[in-house]
Amino acid sequence: LYAEQQRIEEENESLENSEEEKFDPNERYLHLAEKLVEMKELAKSSKEEKNKQGQKMAQEKIRRFQQEMATLEDHSLFNPNIKVTDQPSEKKKNPVFLETDGALSLKTLEKSQNLPPEEQKVKKKDHQDVRNFDYTARSWTGKSPKQFLIDWVRKHYSKSPNPSFEKVPSGRYWKCRVRVIKSADDTLVVCPTIVTEDSMQAQHLAATLALYHLTKGQSVHQLLPPTYRDVWLEWNDAEKKKEEENNQQQDE
Repeated sequence: LYAEQQRIEEENESLENSEEEKFDPNERYLHLAEKLVEMKELAKSSKEEKNKQGQKMAQEKIRRFQQEMATLEDHSLFNPNIKVTDQPSEKKKNPVFLETDGALSLKTLEKSQNLPPEEQKVKKKDHQDVRNFDYTARSWTGKSPKQFLIDWVRKHYSKSPNPSFEKVPSGRYWKCRVRVIKSADDTLVVCPTIVTEDSMQAQHLAATLALYHLTKGQSVHQLLPPTYRDVWLEWNDAEKKKEEENNQQQDE
């Protein structure tokens, strides 16, 4: 009887160890990070609608998600590269599209029909901004920017088709033009001026730029691979700098 009991205990211990090995803290962390962004968005909309009950529920879930994420950050297998850091929220300003990253929308185009299409392109083709956005599977276990955009559009524009990706050759390099149909009269079209040697990287970069414009005021970049996260912050800094320059000119 003792031997049978010992065998059962050993099997249970082996099963527990097996379950621990199967558990991926990084996958769970990224799932919680995505849910956290959604809850922050819900809390914000509930506050604007003066829905106190909805806001309270969202804040409670945010607290629970953050607690579990903090626990996962102490896990021995946790990848610090995916750690989400809280950033101070800023007052949302009117979106200013960056000329340098080729972001357009149909509404913007309607206002600038007199501008020749050449002005939307890079003026100096000789000096192309060539970059490599490759990253290792070890440094990132979450979604790729392209898949993230597809899933985001499916969720927020459920009646719209999937984003379309058009590869654009630029000499021996690649760009990509992404089209997101938000509604019958509102379509976002983006095409970064940065070029890549790999056409798939160009698609991921264009998806990152589309998300940049679609998720203004949210920290979605923290759910993207490190290389694309960095270029997102670069675009954000450039936009802030341009806004500051515009404000200074207006003051003068």
